[in-house]
Amino acid sequence: MSEKTDFKLDIDGVLQAKAKKHYKKIPKFVVNYLKRTIHQDELNAIIERNRDKQGVDFMLALVDKEFKVNLKIHGEENIPAEGKFVFASNHPLGGLDGICLSAYLGEKYKGKIKYLVNDVLLNIRNLESIFVPVNKYGSQAKLSAAAINEAYTSDNQIITFPAGLCSRKQNGRIKDLEWMKNFVVKAIEHKRDIIPVHFDAKNS
Repeated sequence: MSEKTDFKLDIDGVLQAKAKKHYKKIPKFVVNYLKRTIHQDELNAIIERNRDKQGVDFMLALVDKEFKVNLKIHGEENIPAEGKFVFASNHPLGGLDGICLSAYLGEKYKGKIKYLVNDVLLNIRNLESIFVPVNKYGSQAKLSAAAINEAYTSDNQIITFPAGLCSRKQNGRIKDLEWMKNFVVKAIEHKRDIIPVHFDAKNS
């Protein structure tokens, strides 16, 4: 794989890696639908324009230059400048709330953040330096657990969405799924205070 294509998102490649036994049975129109749904071409254009940026710098470029997000932060005075914390947030917007939170906290803490994510997101090579893959299944589970422990032991701030997935419509309301409690266990184990974050937002 060339250096240029190495930075590109590739749904075909992800499906082959994550569903080896079933990939050949997936209809091509389904793969093409997924590409359109995630806007693969548009995302790859963004990655190409910012291919020289890594980690927090990449997130800041997305917020400031690519998406031109206007963040209004309330309660900023309650976020300590020093210490080791777990920032636990709701997840209403999908990728955008992760981008905004990583950009803001990454800038505040001078790049020292680790963001617990589904291991599929490691395909975004620009963010490998701040992503910690979460994989509870198969041969990668032990490696994932070790990486998570290393992140909690480090001096980096931890960012997590305890619901594990984006908010869903439940009983007519958009809200998070039930939060998993592992982040509380880890915070206690590693003597980190938990700072709750709430996004008051919705997709258009």
